[in-house]
Amino acid sequence: MARDLTDTEVALALGKHPRTIQRWCQAGKLPGAYQAGRSWRIPRSALRAAELDRAFRPDELERELRAATLVCRTLRAEIEEGKPRRRAPIDRNWRRLAREVEQLREALDRLPPKPSEVPSWLADRSPR
Repeated sequence: MARDLTDTEVALALGKHPRTIQRWCQAGKLPGAYQAGRSWRIPRSALRAAELDRAFRPDELERELRAATLVCRTLRAEIEEGKPRRRAPIDRNWRRLAREVEQLREALDRLPPKPSEVPSWLADRSPR
């Protein structure tokens, strides 16, 4: 069973000040939250009820990018493996894959090359 979260853990995940989370607990906005000494403990069910649990979910976009990276490495290994025999070890539609990889490359080229070049209005947004 998952343990209850502290007000500080919730604040970090949501990008809020711990005092804000404490005020939410005092106001009853996080049902089931209880005080433990000077800090608060918040059950995960309270976050789900307040629709705040998405801050604790893994970033879907990041997961998809990792998967794409892994696929590209696997394809590269298949190409390298097939060179001496002049054929790929797995029968694939390489033309279609080449088009998909080219589209991915073009999309990556349109991204800012450095995090410092991301517009400030976009960089300030936290994923929620």
